[in-house]
Amino acid sequence: MKEIVKELRLKNNGIMCNFDNAYECISLLHGIQSQYDLYAYIALINRVKKFNWEEIVLNENIVKSWGQRVTLHINTKENMFINRAVFTLMDNWIKKKVKKLGGSIEEIVKQISYATYDNEYFTKAEIQNKIKNSGKAQMMQWGGVLAQASIEGYIFEVIDNDGDRKYSKIDKGFLNTKIDYEKAIRNLIEKYIIAFGPVSEDDFAHWSGLRKKDFIKYWDLYKKKFECISVDNILYYYRENNKYNKKNKIILLGKFDPLLLAYQDKTWLIEQEYLHKVWKKAGQVEGVLLVDNYFAGTWHCNQKNNKLCYYLKCIYKIDVNTIELIENRMKQFSKMLMKKHGEITIESY
Repeated sequence: MKEIVKELRLKNNGIMCNFDNAYECISLLHGIQSQYDLYAYIALINRVKKFNWEEIVLNENIVKSWGQRVTLHINTKENMFINRAVFTLMDNWIKKKVKKLGGSIEEIVKQISYATYDNEYFTKAEIQNKIKNSGKAQMMQWGGVLAQASIEGYIFEVIDNDGDRKYSKIDKGFLNTKIDYEKAIRNLIEKYIIAFGPVSEDDFAHWSGLRKKDFIKYWDLYKKKFECISVDNILYYYRENNKYNKKNKIILLGKFDPLLLAYQDKTWLIEQEYLHKVWKKAGQVEGVLLVDNYFAGTWHCNQKNNKLCYYLKCIYKIDVNTIELIENRMKQFSKMLMKKHGEITIESY
């Protein structure tokens, strides 16, 4: 039964059954976590039929904003509306820290919205400069207040390739739209079940960062709408997907891949004894190599001498043919990311 769950999740999330384009993928997955842009793009490469980097950069409806788990995602403006409705009132770590510092998050977000009113694009430093006389500038020393302003729909981070972090404001029509929590949370639950199922309510709480009491009555509405499978006396819900099932000998999930962040119980993909190799201290999540859908090692990449270099650590000796497939896939990543390809280092634990 667990193998069925694994295959369904890999299929519904776009790994074994690709999306037509990046926008469709980003929209249904409700964003791709993107504190590391490189790995966010690799997540998309793994999930779309034909990855086009310019499709993301040039699409004004694809932005970077904060949402579930108060983390930065490549997302759609339409999904920002859902985030605003669902997460604005959430008592998150940002509000707690501002309160501890003696401030008011409501006042700070209002100051940020005023400071950005006249500019199309702006930096964090420019916002700091505009509110320096308001007594709120000290709160701008860390990025949490910008995250809250993004959650509430006032600003988003612009996606570009020049290395500078720039922000922009959302249009007034968006801000004047009435927030409907029930409609938004139901939309979020439905998308989550479709994109990540089979899933339980505990999985949704883990993925979204919400408390059960904030969504459980809406979750219960979907119990008859979706298929259900029982594993170890836990009920998991999903939508049947009859699309072609693509078989992959090897899969390279990047750091912070959506599948590594979406479930409370991580042993569906990786055995208990290896979890510590993937989920590190300080919240880091390593990239994962799957061979025949089973965990085989961890990997990461970085730029060295203007080339993209790859580092793989395996838990067992991998045969020559499979190594060739891995190396070819890494070369594809470099090409699709428009980077020069560098060295590939393969070691064993």
